[in-house]
Amino acid sequence: MQTTAPLTEENRRIIQQMKRQDKLNALYFYLIGILLIILPCIWLIDYFITESIIDIAPVLMFLALVAMGIFIGYRAKLKTRKIDNLYTDLLNKEKLILSGFLRRVDIVYKQYVSYTLEGYTAQVYVPLATYRSKLYNYRRELATIKTATNTKVSLHMVTIKPGVIVLLEASYESAIHEATVLAFNSTEKKQVLWKLFLKLLKMFGLLLVISTPVGFLIDVEAAIFLLELLTVILLLSAFFTQQKRLREISTHHSRIRTSTTVCEVLEAWRQNRKVPYLARWYRLGNGMIVQCNNLRLNCGDMLVTEHIEKENGKRGALLTIKKEPAFPPY
Repeated sequence: MQTTAPLTEENRRIIQQMKRQDKLNALYFYLIGILLIILPCIWLIDYFITESIIDIAPVLMFLALVAMGIFIGYRAKLKTRKIDNLYTDLLNKEKLILSGFLRRVDIVYKQYVSYTLEGYTAQVYVPLATYRSKLYNYRRELATIKTATNTKVSLHMVTIKPGVIVLLEASYESAIHEATVLAFNSTEKKQVLWKLFLKLLKMFGLLLVISTPVGFLIDVEAAIFLLELLTVILLLSAFFTQQKRLREISTHHSRIRTSTTVCEVLEAWRQNRKVPYLARWYRLGNGMIVQCNNLRLNCGDMLVTEHIEKENGKRGALLTIKKEPAFPPY
């Protein structure tokens, strides 16, 4: 069955993040164009100052580099404008919902996922956001996918451009997704803060292990200096990365516990310092796909998370995350 529906707030957020990712890719070329304009200008000024006799060859090279920079920058500007227009139109459109019993799921050409339903086949790109960046990229190289079959599923899709259909969410009828608001008392806050303190203590112990060999191999004073330096770096990084979380924990008095089914397990390639590795994403009971580095989950597992509840009722800082064993029909 095919229907259409307005984009939800979560759908619009995914589209906005895809737009930012595409604009970021265009920005790289824009910066290259600027560098190709600025650096030759600096080099030419230095050439005129240091050389008494001006040769035509360096001047022609300068003009060629500047022209190349202007061309690349102009193309990047046009690309950015095209991206803005493309996603503005997309946000004003409705999404297509394809529903039916899921018979088969395959990865095609390592680029997109093919969902075979009764009477329909949908080949869609899957936007994936990393745990840290939050920017959705639908061009990742896909490796494997595992999912439930012979169950009813609803695929929510939008067409970015001809041949590029993006899956915003996939809702499985048999999935569970329940959210409960609970109190967050001072005792529980102390437990969370104590866990954070223990994590910092473990990291400090690691720094101590790193700096100790320096004392034996080089100098004790050098080891002490290294330990102090690494400790300062640790404290500063902890402050900048955890201050928002600590503020939410100390000022809010309720938490949201969410129990949800893992409906899909998708593996795709990521780059870590130019070294490719397989990362995992999980489709949850609310239809959204997320990355979770702390747990290794399988289809049918129950993922239980607890977040701070913000004033607007949305989820804030993550407090706990754990899994429960899989159960039929997955």
